[in-house]
Amino acid sequence: MLDGKNLPIFEISFTLQTQPFREVACFYAAVGAAASEKGGPATTQQPAQSKPPRNIASDVDGDGVQDITFVNDVPNRPSTNLPVRDELATMIEDTVRSTGLKININSTDRRPCTKSNHCFQNAVDINRINGLRVDNPQNLGNVRILQNALQSHPNIQENFGPALSFRTFPSGSVRNESGNPRIVNPHKNHIHASAN
Repeated sequence: MLDGKNLPIFEISFTLQTQPFREVACFYAAVGAAASEKGGPATTQQPAQSKPPRNIASDVDGDGVQDITFVNDVPNRPSTNLPVRDELATMIEDTVRSTGLKININSTDRRPCTKSNHCFQNAVDINRINGLRVDNPQNLGNVRILQNALQSHPNIQENFGPALSFRTFPSGSVRNESGNPRIVNPHKNHIHASAN
């Protein structure tokens, strides 16, 4: 849904006495999105979901071989194969399928938290491509291929990593975050990807 300035409005869907209702929450859209797109602080909000969260498929091309692994790089922590938003799962699966690369997702859901798309099942961190760490200089070509493929996907929102750092807004505008040390520095050893 759009407001008078063609900015997206966050919608909350719920059911009351078996009748579907939609309330529009204008508190974010006009102020938060406009400030973010003009260089102001970006806000993270829980995105509206069209389908229930689901796990990302590990064999995306149907050949019986794992294309995506879910190994947590924090010792003694559980698998990262947790449900994420359908839009994010689709984006990751499409990207791996189109590039032919094999990836490891070392982080998905983080709770409790409030300031990351990880809080809302809407972000993954990728620490390995084709078995090599993404911060390995020998893997930079694969990192570029993966990040460029992510950036070209229609669901992309955040694409932060060693090769590039872009934020895509629901309006379609893109902000290059490569000059922002608060974005660049934490993402030198993994690719952070989230979906609109």
